[in-house]
Amino acid sequence: MPLHAAGVYPNGPSCSEHFVSSFAPTLSALTRAQKASQEPPLIKSTRLLLASVEHTAYPGAGDLPGTVQEISIIQDLLGGEHPLLPDPANMVIMQGAQSQALQKELPQAAVLHLASHGVQDDMDPLQSGFLMADQKLSIQELMNLNLPNAYLAILSACHTAKGDAKQPDQTVHLAATMLFVGFKSVVATMW
Repeated sequence: MPLHAAGVYPNGPSCSEHFVSSFAPTLSALTRAQKASQEPPLIKSTRLLLASVEHTAYPGAGDLPGTVQEISIIQDLLGGEHPLLPDPANMVIMQGAQSQALQKELPQAAVLHLASHGVQDDMDPLQSGFLMADQKLSIQELMNLNLPNAYLAILSACHTAKGDAKQPDQTVHLAATMLFVGFKSVVATMW
């Protein structure tokens, strides 16, 4: 339910001024996440995958120079002078991430932070995807992945939870896909 939209408009208070919205696209995704969250991954063995896409070959997509800096800041926070991650070797950095390379690394990752363009295809939602350095990584491709270690995905890309206004009861977007392929929690955007 879109509780973030609750409130008195245009001049009154709204729910989003007081709460952070959380969504589950389906009841099965919610129950899977609840069961899996009872056994979170051990921090010692957690593998982090930090991927950025500054330039993409996808037509019409502009550069995202902030993605490299974003990943660098996270890398410094987790593995820098006072590391939060006990073993920096468990952190994989992919600058200029390509589709096949990301798909190859995902099964070992517990945490994914992906900074790239995201696109929602209203005509064919399964062709929505992340714009990687070489091509689009579509929902259809992602749904073929088996991610046994997946725990948290942070999708720093537009259109990751946008959905389709013509089919509001459908949850075919990038965030729902990441839950479907095995991530227990997903942070996504609606812009």
